[in-house]
Amino acid sequence: MEASLNYPLVRNLNLSVGYQLLYAKDKDVVAAVKEGDVYARDPNTLVTMRLKPNEYFGLYNRSRHMGNIKLFYNNLRSWMPAFV
Repeated sequence: MEASLNYPLVRNLNLSVGYQLLYAKDKDVVAAVKEGDVYARDPNTLVTMRLKPNEYFGLYNRSRHMGNIKLFYNNLRSWMPAFV
């Protein structure tokens, strides 16, 4: 699910706000977890345990929630010098 909002603050200045909710899972990893082939290690106790299906939350290093805020300025002045 994704949502975005654009709002003009003042002349030539726009604000954009967005949010994304992502549930993404690797089908091969889901199958391996169900088979009992995936293990995890507790970093504090170093105890290794079999991962349960409800403990797999999706793609690694990918946040489920993501938001962004952008500010756009429209410069109406020309950057190029006029040649005669």
